[in-house]
Amino acid sequence: MEVLEILKDDNSEFVRKSVANNLNDISKDNPKIALEFATAWIGKSKNTDWIVKHGLRSLLKQGNTEAMRLFGFS
Repeated sequence: MEVLEILKDDNSEFVRKSVANNLNDISKDNPKIALEFATAWIGKSKNTDWIVKHGLRSLLKQGNTEAMRLFGFS
């Protein structure tokens, strides 16, 4: 998780996409942890907002209420 925290602001789109994919993988086994990171990262920058949206895509597809709230859905 420390590595993801460091790499979330990387200049490379490839690296940021990898961070998002890792966050998505984490969300499948540990949604609470993924949502904690997403809550901390959302709104920090355009890049972190994209990471959060892409990283929570599985939870969003499942209709997870906490993930939906992060994006303004009730």
